Amino acid sequence: MDTELNTPAASTYTDDDHTYRFVVNPGGPYGWDVRVERDAEVLWTTHYTDWHRVERARRIFGNRPTHVGTRH
Repeated sequence: MDTELNTPAASTYTDDDHTYRFVVNPGGPYGWDVRVERDAEVLWTTHYTDWHRVERARRIFGNRPTHVGTRH
């Protein structure tokens, strides 16, 4: 497996008075744990076994960080 995929990563976005973070951590031997935080609050968390889903979630975070945890 690519070592880049096993490295923790985080993206940060500031909007008005809030700081949003998108955090990816290796989730054991099979996948990645992904969470979105607003300030110190966890808004959304999940576990993915497909790296493409992690990339998609990261793109959504980059486009609309305040709506990542919202289901449509």
